[in-house]
Amino acid sequence: TSERLHEGDSIDASQLQNGNWTCSVKSYDGSQYSEIISTSLTYEDQVENYELSLIKDGHMKMIRIPSGDSVHGTYTLSRDFYMAETELTIRQVFGMLDVNLSYLANHTAYHPANYINWHRAAFLANTLSDFEGLEQCYSCSERTDPNMYYGDNSDIYQITCDDHPDFTDGQIYECEGYRLPTEAEWEYAAYAGEDTSYAGSNLLTDVSEIISAVVGTYNVFKYPPNSFGLYSMTGNVIEWCHDREPSYFPSPTTDPIGTLGENRSMRGGHRNNNANDQLIHKRSYVDPNSYKQHYSFHHQDTIGVRFVRTAEGE
Repeated sequence: TSERLHEGDSIDASQLQNGNWTCSVKSYDGSQYSEIISTSLTYEDQVENYELSLIKDGHMKMIRIPSGDSVHGTYTLSRDFYMAETELTIRQVFGMLDVNLSYLANHTAYHPANYINWHRAAFLANTLSDFEGLEQCYSCSERTDPNMYYGDNSDIYQITCDDHPDFTDGQIYECEGYRLPTEAEWEYAAYAGEDTSYAGSNLLTDVSEIISAVVGTYNVFKYPPNSFGLYSMTGNVIEWCHDREPSYFPSPTTDPIGTLGENRSMRGGHRNNNANDQLIHKRSYVDPNSYKQHYSFHHQDTIGVRFVRTAEGE
């Protein structure tokens, strides 16, 4: 906000001022410079929110979620974390990989990416981590041809992922890279400190749709955000979480994590669910190979994801 120019790859802490900052970077290979890539962030004695410029096109805004106790007092999150403002969109996936992860051709750039199983979600999180120079939170199989164009039969659909051996069980909170939210993080962010039935309201039609006869999703910004500034936490597409099943939820009571079996968690419901299945507290556990919710009779456009990062010390 001060319009002062700082050159170099770091700024001394004494020169940091509260307000909005923009960081622009261009690489040099000894003969020519790349195009400039910029990102913006809000600094209020710590990085509050930031906007990530993606590899090829588009942006992803990350909202800082403060640590604290759950709205019902059943568990505590000990670390702040950043959560994506919206579900991962079709444009954002194009900005990362030039691939259309959408089941229907008439979906637009700001509709959520779908046709996503848990493995693809984890791979995309690793892709963001690589772009930012952060450690990966998942261990994924190698792609057969990293330079190939992604079509419907490309190797992104064959990738398998699992927990990174350095971040098994509750250690996932310690990974600095991008990842899927734990169930506890997702639920905590959805309630946003308010004891509502849905994310931002007690009335579903304020924030989502009920049993739409129209096949497909809708613009992630169609409905108002919750108090944390997060859009579509209820409905649109149901969202993958990091966890396996817990013995009970929440367990443990500080930084909960589910570790049993092979199925992975989903939260938030999708637009073709009834009102009960879109409640914040509603949980389901599904085969990580699934790209369509098991009880949905609709097309394969019901499962998506949004990413988080632990904000330790930033």
